[in-house]
This record gives sequence, C-alpha cells and structure tokens, in this order.
Amino acid sequence: MGNRRLYPEAHALRARLNRKPLGPCAQTLVKCKLRVKESAPLTIVMAKKRLPDNLQIWIDARKKYHLSHTHLQMARELGMNPKKFGSLANHKQERWKLPLPQFIEQLYFKRFGKSKLDRVVSIEEVAKEIKRKKEEKGQNKALKQGSEIKPTAGDRSVEQQ
Repeated sequence: MGNRRLYPEAHALRARLNRKPLGPCAQTLVKCKLRVKESAPLTIVMAKKRLPDNLQIWIDARKKYHLSHTHLQMARELGMNPKKFGSLANHKQERWKLPLPQFIEQLYFKRFGKSKLDRVVSIEEVAKEIKRKKEEKGQNKALKQGSEIKPTAGDRSVEQQ
C-alpha cells in the first residue's frame, strides 16, 4: 500500500498494462524514468542503434579526454589503444608529460613526417561508410545468388550421358 503513494507513476503504468499490482519492482520502473500520464496513450520508444563497440570506445575517449576528430584519427593511424589514454593523459600529476593532444601530434610527426592529416574523417562518418559498404556487399551477394542457376538432378543426368 505504501508503494502506491511513493511511486504513483509505476502503478499507473501497471494499471494500463492490466497486470498485477507492483511491489518492490515499482522502484525499478521509477529508476528507469518511465513517466506515464493518465490522459496520454502508452508509447514505447525504440532504443537508438549504437555504433560497433570498437568505434564507440573511440567516441567515449574523444568525450572523456576532449580530443578533436583530427587527434582521434591520428591516434587510430598510430595504432594507439584508447583504453590506455588515461595513463598518457595525466600531465597535471606528472609535469614532464605533454598533454594528450600534443603528445599524439608529436608521435604522428615522428612516425609519418607530417604534422597534419590529408583528410580528416570523424568516427561517425567511418561508421556510416562501414555500414554502407556492408549493405552494398549484401546486395551484391544477393544479386550473385539470384543470377546463378543451380542445376537440377534431371539436368545432371542428361549431361553425364
């Protein structure tokens, strides 16, 4: 009875779905930030499709360490691991270290002999390109399978004679 006073939204949702009254799991619904209005119809929002994990790590690193698309692309071309950026980016504690963006630029210049990239491509654009190529490959595969004529058992017997 006390849960209904504390979590009215959860009980309104449960009533709308015509299920049993909620007990302790009402807290879970409130934590999930489900807000239900009595007059509004119940709508379910689909989750946004995420990027592949290997690219999502780079986006998280860009946000966490305040890197630009240029620095990320340089780091990717250098083969750096974004999970290890934390040990490289502690220039406030270890004064002799360069800040992470400058460190990446220095390594890039050492390896490739140039200070700027020819073409800067963001991680999101890379993900779109990968998705486009994957769809294109699937379409080409479907076309190939559709154009191939598979011989039947009757055709094989005629060819063998």
